Amino acid sequence: MRVLLIDNYDSYTFNLFQTLGPECLVIRNDQPFVKDNLLSYFDCIIISPGPGTPEKKEVWSTQKSDNLSKDFGICLDLLEYIQDFPIPIFGVCLGHQGIGSTFGAKVVLADTPMHGIPVELEIIAWAPSSIESQADTIMGLQHKYLPLWGVQFHPESICTEYGDKLVDNFLKLAERYWTSRNPTRNLNLSLPQHISKLTVIPSPLLNNSTLSYDMKGSTNNPLFKRVKTAHITQLNKIFDSSSNFSELVFEKLFSNSSDENGRFWLDSAKVEKGLSRFSYMGSCDSLNSYILTYSTQKRIITVASGDNKHCVDSENQIPLERPEDTFFHFMTNIAAKHGFWNPLSPIALDIRYNDSTIAPAQLPDFLCGYVGYFGYEMKCESMSLPPRSSGFKTISSGPETPDSAYLFCDRVVAFDHETGSVWLVTLEFEDASGELERHNWIEYMRKAIENIGSEKQNGKTVANTVKAEYKAEASTFSMRDDKEQYISNINSSLQSIKQGESYEVCLTTKLALTIRHNSSSAKSEKPTPFEVYERIRAKNPAPYAAFIQIPRLNLSVLQSSPERFLRFDGKEVVEMKPIKGTVARPVREGEYSNYAKWLHEDESRKTALQNNEKDRAENLMIVDLIRNDLNQISKSKSVHVPKLMHVESYATVHQLVSTIRCLLRDDLTPLDAIRATFPPGSMTGAPKVRTVEILEDLEKGPRGLYSGCLGFMSAGSGVVDMAVVIRTAVMMESDATTRFEIGAGGAIVFLSDPVDEFDEMNLKANSVLPSQPPNLYEILDIPITATTKQISKAYRNRALKYHPDKVGSDDKAAGTTKTTKNCAIHSNLLTILNGWNTSTADMFLLLSQAYEVLTDPEKRATYDEGHKALLAKKERFEKLDSKRRQAREELEKREAEGMKRAKTEDFNEAEIKRLREDGMRRLAEMLKKDEEEKNQKQKRDAETATTTPSKNSLDHALSIKWKNSKVNLSATEIESMFSPFGTIEIFR
Repeated sequence: MRVLLIDNYDSYTFNLFQTLGPECLVIRNDQPFVKDNLLSYFDCIIISPGPGTPEKKEVWSTQKSDNLSKDFGICLDLLEYIQDFPIPIFGVCLGHQGIGSTFGAKVVLADTPMHGIPVELEIIAWAPSSIESQADTIMGLQHKYLPLWGVQFHPESICTEYGDKLVDNFLKLAERYWTSRNPTRNLNLSLPQHISKLTVIPSPLLNNSTLSYDMKGSTNNPLFKRVKTAHITQLNKIFDSSSNFSELVFEKLFSNSSDENGRFWLDSAKVEKGLSRFSYMGSCDSLNSYILTYSTQKRIITVASGDNKHCVDSENQIPLERPEDTFFHFMTNIAAKHGFWNPLSPIALDIRYNDSTIAPAQLPDFLCGYVGYFGYEMKCESMSLPPRSSGFKTISSGPETPDSAYLFCDRVVAFDHETGSVWLVTLEFEDASGELERHNWIEYMRKAIENIGSEKQNGKTVANTVKAEYKAEASTFSMRDDKEQYISNINSSLQSIKQGESYEVCLTTKLALTIRHNSSSAKSEKPTPFEVYERIRAKNPAPYAAFIQIPRLNLSVLQSSPERFLRFDGKEVVEMKPIKGTVARPVREGEYSNYAKWLHEDESRKTALQNNEKDRAENLMIVDLIRNDLNQISKSKSVHVPKLMHVESYATVHQLVSTIRCLLRDDLTPLDAIRATFPPGSMTGAPKVRTVEILEDLEKGPRGLYSGCLGFMSAGSGVVDMAVVIRTAVMMESDATTRFEIGAGGAIVFLSDPVDEFDEMNLKANSVLPSQPPNLYEILDIPITATTKQISKAYRNRALKYHPDKVGSDDKAAGTTKTTKNCAIHSNLLTILNGWNTSTADMFLLLSQAYEVLTDPEKRATYDEGHKALLAKKERFEKLDSKRRQAREELEKREAEGMKRAKTEDFNEAEIKRLREDGMRRLAEMLKKDEEEKNQKQKRDAETATTTPSKNSLDHALSIKWKNSKVNLSATEIESMFSPFGTIEIFR
């Protein structure tokens, strides 16, 4: 049966497409609608879900006769047209609402009173309202006379029971309709080619007809040549998989800061069985290596030779001149020239095992090729906006950072963290260029690596202490959105969700730390990007960590990502594993040192994660979105979900993970799969197109690398493995400054709490910021999962060690403090630590703000003025409270005496009434006086507003409610409370 599926720019449409078979054509709701000329080729129509409402009207068509809706497009015109020329139609969600709206029903928000339904339609399914006494919500309807059916829910969702059966029933109803109306109609015809070409499914990237830039020299570029063989050599060296041997190798062989060549380390910093196994490192310093960078704004690709023999000039810049040309097309075609993903003529493998290998070991996945990233702004070349849209508001990350950058490396060192094996991988080219250089590199690396010992043991990075005392001249920390603005954006997102514009909005913001270097310090004294990365991986190890440095651009990427984006197995399987929901496992020490208690707590957390309604809602929406994306590039009916919202347990965390797989079509490459699924749905929300438009209005700035994907594309094996760019710092250097940019955010759904979402964003950012107070973990030697109680205890012990004179003398062994003058400073901080009942993220925010007060004289002076005003205000409050308390005590005393006399003396009722009226009069006078004092206080507050810090200031942060009181610290006290650490040490 020939089916026309109209997509309302939804992220679930192609899940319907999967169930409909090969004779289904998908068009968008803004494509030309040619009534009879188009409808005559189809037996039925399905109108997809979509954002918004069918009732929104907007003039954006060149055809004035069309009755178009902003969200519903040609569907409104179609539904009115078929009243005279019937054809079976099935509306899903927005399509269901459109059927009702066309015939006079009113579309309203859920859980509000219904306004009835037109006589032409009848209800066939409904659901009780979640609000008591409200009318049922219509979930299904049909027309009494026309072949029209609609459902409010999503039969295409992975969690909808009998969803495929429901769609199949519609096809049977359509068949029954035509059998009764026109028995001779042939329902087995195929669509003619000129109709099939109308599909919105993108054509393959590997299409030479689009390569206008072949004329610009890319075809004849000496760097883009065919690979003949991938040589894989296993060394005799076996390293201790529990050590940081790979880190030591990179530090000694690749981290030379004076080397201007690009370098990388795809680092399984957190090795988890089944999650991460291999690490890879290398540099772009050979004759055949090169670096590609691309700007979506300039639409120019720059090619730079790794050995610096091909200078960057106009001949090395390739413009994309035609609108249909994209960087995805360029990458696909250049990879094809190298011989990637060619099943008819694959790149040969030459494998040489070491002397001790008995059985063939598992080979590394990355056998040379491309290492790099697609930044979030590459969405401009992967997504199609509707004609009504004004276009993307942010089309580039800016002049300092390429929107995409890839290193082509023909020499790679691979580490197997499971077996301890080390592999050297090199490429041999058909023109035999660089063969002597290749052999020399293998021998050099063999000797160098086999002579390196495992000096860093137990898998723990030992931070470089040489530059620990480096003092910057100044540093500034900024957020694109302050707390008030970010929470406002969350509320706007929630409003969009309630209005049906989106199901989930992945809201983010950008944080930046700029360090201005001391002009008197030598360049060698400044921490290198690799040294900063070492600290990040020590604090926040992750299975998809990465360090990429491109010195000629003064750019370094420091990634600590826990989430895979997309993997291609080199043959035909594409796999995506979104994570939505993470909880830390309890540490087996202290409270949970007993195994039975630890196991009970561990299982409790795992069960709580499995049943968390918000996490499951986020996970489900992203699973359905990914299924939709993969259905555009997969073989028919191959998209499946082997694991849905499955809790995967690793050494330190439980994660709510879903696994979605498909088989890639034979005419496509893995880059087609990346383009179809980019940007990652877990970083946008659903439906993807409308939600990205919402995000651009809210975020008002580029995300850059953040929210994109980073990883490798292997020449020898064909494997592609990309991670989502989260928990990542982008480092940009100059002689005067070093700037770090970090993106952070979270998924907003109907159940989200704005304050909790802000706290989550802060926590994610603090796990990456290299000079933020999370270094407290390292200084106090506590795990990153430490509770505030554990942090407090560690602080006490350190204070006792370095400042015993400021710790109470009665119980020094226990590290307790007395609230006396000489230890009040530490008592105040411990009160904060012990009384904190929100999150460690807030604690670190407080410490960060405190540091700003200590290092900036102007802020310190402002703070001291505000602090004095706060103390004066507190004193007035205490006096006022004292007066109120005395007045109430006096009133209670008088009433008690009066009642006592009433019981013992012969008071008449009039006397008792008089006493009561006297008490009420006194109470009224007291309340009136309170009101007058309140007005005077407000007037005084207005006068001191210029000196009192704002609600978001440090003053507010250090005025912490604890047991119905407040702890207030002066700037001098703040400075002293850091003395156990040393401010330079903790904030270096």
